[in-house]
Amino acid sequence: MARRGVSRYTAGMDVRTLSTFSVAARTLSFTNAAATLGCAQSSVTAQMKSLEEDLGSALFNRVGNRLELTEPGQRFLVYAERILALTHEAKASINDEAASGTIRFTAPETICTYLLPPLLKSFKAKFPRVRRPGRLGSARPGRSRARSRRRGPAGRGRAPGGWRCPAR
Repeated sequence: MARRGVSRYTAGMDVRTLSTFSVAARTLSFTNAAATLGCAQSSVTAQMKSLEEDLGSALFNRVGNRLELTEPGQRFLVYAERILALTHEAKASINDEAASGTIRFTAPETICTYLLPPLLKSFKAKFPRVRRPGRLGSARPGRSRARSRRRGPAGRGRAPGGWRCPAR
């Protein structure tokens, strides 16, 4: 039983409708939202009408062919996007869709030495299943080797954080 002043959940408030609302609010056009979502404009209009009825408040001002978010629409957009982000996070945790794989890139020695170690440490903390190469170096390895022969073994070393960066 619903208490007075508290609406019961209805079909108007589901993840798909919240996603449609988010796209419509960002594009300020039901037609563009429909094109983005790959559905009919009438479907977007019907979903928004159902959502507004469920919430008991207009989310959009319709001025000719233009849309504007109302103040309640602006407030609701913040919550809708938080709900959508949490839904995505929950699905990822259930389906184990967390980022995984291998990341490969090249960077100059200066970046290897001073900028990448803290960034890669932070990245590894956020995405532990992503493998990274144990060695970073020049985009042109042949050139790097030639320079290191001229400079000798002292030109090679370990960057702070343990990343091996060949000399250029």
